[in-house]
Amino acid sequence: MATISLKSSQPLFDGLSQYWAGLVDAYKMHRDYTRTLNELKQLSKRELADLGMGHSTAEALAFEAVYTKK
Repeated sequence: MATISLKSSQPLFDGLSQYWAGLVDAYKMHRDYTRTLNELKQLSKRELADLGMGHSTAEALAFEAVYTKK
């Protein structure tokens, strides 16, 4: 009869747990990027100009706001 030791499989569960946490974090960051980009795209040219940016820079600004740590 075969038995499975929980201790021997613990690294597998740790690895899966870390992998899942990474996927969840990536999903949350992408969701934040999409929300930020959509909000920037809803602004008028004048509103963007007041902020010193344009529609062409919206993607770069959304990416910077979400994916770069300061």
